Amino acid sequence: MPTIFSISSNSFKGQLPGEKTILVARRHWLFLFLPLFIIAVFSLVPVLIYFFIAAKSWYHVFSSLYWFLVSAYYLALWCLFFYNIMIYALNIFVLTNKRVIKKEQRGLFRHKEAELNLTHIEDVSTKVIGPIAELFRYGDLQIQTAATQGKFFFDRLPSPEKIKQAILQATNP
Repeated sequence: MPTIFSISSNSFKGQLPGEKTILVARRHWLFLFLPLFIIAVFSLVPVLIYFFIAAKSWYHVFSSLYWFLVSAYYLALWCLFFYNIMIYALNIFVLTNKRVIKKEQRGLFRHKEAELNLTHIEDVSTKVIGPIAELFRYGDLQIQTAATQGKFFFDRLPSPEKIKQAILQATNP
C-alpha cells in the first residue's frame, strides 16, 4: 500500500463488529498547501505597510491604531489557518472490509457522514482532469451503487486509481 494513505487497525465511532479498516485517505495535500500558502503571503501585508508608513510624520500619532488593526488582521488569518487545517483533517474517506465511509466537514458546526455497503457497489470509476492533476496524481472517485443512494462522489483524492483497486479488492475477497 502506498505511503500517502493511512493504514490503521484503530477503531472509530460507529465501527461494526468484525469490521477492519483497510484504507483511510484525505484530499490531496495540495489542497491544504494552497490555502496555507495564500495565508502566508497575506501575513506579509502588514510588514510591507509598516515599512511604507513608518517613515511618515503622522505615524507616531496613529501607531497604536495601526498595531491594533494588525493584531486583529493576524487573528483573522490565524482563524483562517485553523479553519483550513480543520476542514482538511476532518474530511476523510474510509474503506473497511464491510463498507465505504465518507466523513465530510462542511463548516465549524456542519458535518455530513455517508456510508455504503461494499455489497451494493456496482461500478467504481476515476477521473483525473488536467496536467496539474496528472502531475500531482490526484483526481475524483465515483462509486455507482445498486442502492437508493445512487452515486458516491469523492473529489481530489490522492492516487484515485490505487484507491479504486483497493475498493475492488475489498469487494472481491
